[in-house]
Amino acid sequence: MNEKMGDYRKIANRDEIIQGFVPANPIEINPKGRVKKELKEIQFNGRKDEDPLEHLQLFHEACESQPLQVGVTRDQINLMFFKYSLGQKTKDWVSCLPSKTINT
Repeated sequence: MNEKMGDYRKIANRDEIIQGFVPANPIEINPKGRVKKELKEIQFNGRKDEDPLEHLQLFHEACESQPLQVGVTRDQINLMFFKYSLGQKTKDWVSCLPSKTINT
């Protein structure tokens, strides 16, 4: 299965309402200034010259510097902050993924 990012943007059923990516257990948390800056600097845009595995490594390193709040897990932080590490086209792609594409 070798779909391209653009393939996910194709609407299979026009009657289906796309709400974008919604986590099962959303939290209210914003990245601290330095973390937000790091995430912006490493934004992934899906270009051929970008390495998605390197992006994920840098993303995890940036998220590690975010202090944990009581009742918030590292996985929840990673999930909520991921959108900050994406360029606009890749944000659009994630928003168009069908429901239950990402299991958390």
